[in-house]
Amino acid sequence: MADVALGGADMSADEALALDLALGILLQPLLGVAEARRREDADFRRLVEQIEARLFQEEATNSNRRTGDMSPSPETWNAILTQIAKREAS
Repeated sequence: MADVALGGADMSADEALALDLALGILLQPLLGVAEARRREDADFRRLVEQIEARLFQEEATNSNRRTGDMSPSPETWNAILTQIAKREAS
């Protein structure tokens, strides 16, 4: 499975279970079943690992994108530094 889709109607039952496990949204008794499969079934373990890698990669990309958009402009930084300098001078 080179590229696992993260959601969609065409997911297999194993892909859906692996995605739910990776997202941490399973409750008992299904959580116990999925954890046992991850320990005992190498193919299922690889599937969960692939999904986790995709999730973390996408989260890092989205986080970097959000952080870049939220960074203050140079003008804002200059205004901040000016205010700090005024307070320190008082």
